[in-house]
Amino acid sequence: MLRPSLVALLTLCAACSPVRRVVVLHDGNVNNPDPCRKDLLGLLEAMKASHHLAVELRDSASKAADLKGAALIIVGPNARMFNANHPDPGLRTLPVPLMVSKDGNTTEIGLGHAHATDPPEFNQVVVLATDHPLAAGLAPGTVAVLTTPHRQRIIGFSEVGPGAIKIATDPQNPAAYAIVAYDKGADMGNGLRAPARRVGFFWHRPAATTAEGAKLFQAAVEWLLGP
Repeated sequence: MLRPSLVALLTLCAACSPVRRVVVLHDGNVNNPDPCRKDLLGLLEAMKASHHLAVELRDSASKAADLKGAALIIVGPNARMFNANHPDPGLRTLPVPLMVSKDGNTTEIGLGHAHATDPPEFNQVVVLATDHPLAAGLAPGTVAVLTTPHRQRIIGFSEVGPGAIKIATDPQNPAAYAIVAYDKGADMGNGLRAPARRVGFFWHRPAATTAEGAKLFQAAVEWLLGP
């Protein structure tokens, strides 16, 4: 049995673990009751204590140079990355773990060609046969990850690099990936090596997530924050 003084010391050490800053790039009124934004922030909130997270919302146009101290960057479903709105070029080579959960100009970040299912009536992904932590222990096959297919799209990544870890496919195109990842140093194609871990993720707005979708999101956050 541990002595009381040792228990107190261990508790103190856990409490003193460094806070890890998670930056979510987004746009729009954070108080708008968007189910997607509400669920994403809720899942991060639920991980705050156990993973020592501090969540920060920043505009999509934020410069990579201002994000160097982050432990994780999430280009969220509410990010404005279409038409004249582009991610900062520095995100492509920023040595910070990064998740892309948005289509459009996010292709420029280098995970592959980002797109969304069309028409907007998809809420499922196809989990591949894998024991990788990013599969969150789910069995291979079709999984509903968002609460409704109505007005809903799934983000997918095609033309991925040779070093891609392929976790789940796009329900509309089996050659595109609804969850794809790169470990640090992996070949992302086009002469780019992953400067830190990268994950391309399926979550498009406006839908909330199912329990299975939540597991996949939490698994992605944990893997990105891992050693």
